[in-house]
Amino acid sequence: MTSLTHAMFEGSPEALFLLDANFRVVDLNEEAARLSGNSPESKGSPLPFTRLGLEGSVWENARADVERTGNAQGTVQVLAEQGRKCRYRLSGPHEGFYLFGLIKVDRLDPVGLPIDDLSGLSTELVIRALQYQQEALSKEKQALTDALTQVGNRRLFDSEIARMHREHLLDGSFYSILMIDVDHFKTLNDSNGHLVGDQVLRELGTLLKTACRPGDIVARVGGEEFAVLLPGIGSSEAARVAERIRGSIEGLNPCGISVTASLGVASQGGSSVPFNTLLLQADAALYGAKANGRNQVSTGDTQAEAA
Repeated sequence: MTSLTHAMFEGSPEALFLLDANFRVVDLNEEAARLSGNSPESKGSPLPFTRLGLEGSVWENARADVERTGNAQGTVQVLAEQGRKCRYRLSGPHEGFYLFGLIKVDRLDPVGLPIDDLSGLSTELVIRALQYQQEALSKEKQALTDALTQVGNRRLFDSEIARMHREHLLDGSFYSILMIDVDHFKTLNDSNGHLVGDQVLRELGTLLKTACRPGDIVARVGGEEFAVLLPGIGSSEAARVAERIRGSIEGLNPCGISVTASLGVASQGGSSVPFNTLLLQADAALYGAKANGRNQVSTGDTQAEAA
């Protein structure tokens, strides 16, 4: 949640529960805590079904509806409110979370819907805020993602290397860059067609994401060129990671075609250099690997002419 959405959540007069993907409580506001009996065990547990009138098929139907349509609503008799009828809303997922709200209503129509249109307004506002937040995050992710390979794009790479360098200047933390270029990609494209070339790049992107840690950054920075940022890793370990990736690429065999790649490695260690200089070093190492026969890892800093 953003700070504004969380303030709306906390300040709502309606009982609101934030649930994880397994529908366990991860957060609840003051009214929800009251209805739950103010139990310290509320977080991390399922909803208090008996107290909220969600026993039997009521909750199972609500879950089925929200998983199918993204929204569920109905009325329940809430034991914690002396059996008073309340309306519930279950909405999601919103970035992996669900919102459950209990809305007190004074009057219901014959099918159980509130006559007062203002009831549930606070819950609706929080739902809308979560939906807007999810849409914004989705658009931001799209703007930082390469459409073909679904790894990061150049914009993401530039942002992340600048961030890692700032952290390096603050605390001296290491980071390394791997530059990866598919060998003879132009020939592969010309001989097999662009559709096959695109599939090679897709499979390479998937391989790189699988081969890297969750905190590593994988990006496509050129036509057949990828880059990997390795936070917290120095030169020796980065070279081992690069060699492992090189071997995995050699065994990739997309569309029945043998593929190899050349890799250049540069690391930010004890003596700081500007990150643009580090990029030039990684590029020089990559071209050195190509000049020395391709399908290898180089950590050298001598630029060589290679195609």
